[in-house]
Amino acid sequence: TSVEDSVYVRRDSHGRGIGRLLLTHVLDVAEDSGFHAVVARIEASGTASRALHAACGFALVGVEREIGRKFNRWLDVALMQCLLHERPRGRSSLARRRSLRRGVRARRGARAAAAMRSW
Repeated sequence: TSVEDSVYVRRDSHGRGIGRLLLTHVLDVAEDSGFHAVVARIEASGTASRALHAACGFALVGVEREIGRKFNRWLDVALMQCLLHERPRGRSSLARRRSLRRGVRARRGARAAAAMRSW
């Protein structure tokens, strides 16, 4: 079976590895849940998102031409697919999960510190 992913990172947090960490975690959870493949539909000009998915083991399998419309403009959508048993492996799943939890705790702590400074 397959599942579709959606990963969004705030613009001011781009380039810090958060997207790769999140997408890798999503792939780990999908594999642990018994899925065979993960698909992503990405607006075709979204080069950063396409590069992120490619780095995590996704391959471009097609382009849906003029499938969507936004701001009076037709958009193409790139269809990418990751067969979970073929994806590249980096750090262990456990190490990635711990890193993700540390990042979440650090952001919470930074927000709390910023709120206290504003008083």
